[in-house]
Amino acid sequence: MKLPAQTVGATGLRLVIAGIVLWFAASLSAREMVVPVGNLQTMSGWTGLEPAKGGAATWNLAAPVVFSYPPSPRGWHFQGFREENDGTRDWRGFYGLQLEVWVPKKRTLDLRTTISLPAQVGRQEFVAESQAGCVVQGEANWQQVMLPWRMFDYNQSQGAFLEFIQKLQLTGKFADGKGGEVQLKNVRLVRAPGMALEADVRGKSVGLGETATYPVTVGNCTDVPQEVELSIVKCGWETMAASVTPAQLKLTPGASVTCEVSVRLPVQGIAPGGHETQTLLATSSDGAAPAKLNFITACD
Repeated sequence: MKLPAQTVGATGLRLVIAGIVLWFAASLSAREMVVPVGNLQTMSGWTGLEPAKGGAATWNLAAPVVFSYPPSPRGWHFQGFREENDGTRDWRGFYGLQLEVWVPKKRTLDLRTTISLPAQVGRQEFVAESQAGCVVQGEANWQQVMLPWRMFDYNQSQGAFLEFIQKLQLTGKFADGKGGEVQLKNVRLVRAPGMALEADVRGKSVGLGETATYPVTVGNCTDVPQEVELSIVKCGWETMAASVTPAQLKLTPGASVTCEVSVRLPVQGIAPGGHETQTLLATSSDGAAPAKLNFITACD
């Protein structure tokens, strides 16, 4: 029997949406919490640096430091309907760029960071690069510098800018106008400034008396082991019962584990379409502000 056109269209739309969801979930799975940018020990991808002890590198501020991913012979090309470039990396999903800097005592470093894409001929709306700056006071010890994407000057509504990053450039000068050297190490991308909470699905609809479950990845983006307490925010008027298991975790630096948020609907009392928001908190032992992740559960 031939189905009505409206039914076929709706079915096709569901299949398309399902495909998009599966592709998105696959792209988010198995993500590392901390990803090094190149290798400062082998200088792979880096120019403008000299190897130093302890995995660090020496930078003479007279010239910029540049990291580049290996270029693609194909350059920009279409894969289906999408334009791709194999000589770039996708920096979306990360919180920002983190690095450690050693500045001589009593000197002040003006550090400027530029991230850029490969050139695209004929694209008038193309944003070629974005910059962020910071000041590092010299204390003769290693200092960690965090550059979240919100510090960069690209239009934050255009997050796709981060999808095809090809080059990272660092330029610097001392505030006194004189030359000199600093040292760098641990240049990397991080998922969060502290604890990371990630879930491929953050909203579901289930029937009365049923339970919605959400797998959540909890990651430690710091350099120290963390004891993590997971909890659900309780406001006092919820009709849905939410919980998280396990509720306590121990994570080594860069490690991640999966927990599960469960939301059980009552057997009655919620109209179809009724929904509530559940907020998961991850409180770490270092005393930093808790990480938060929201879910929306609805009644069929």
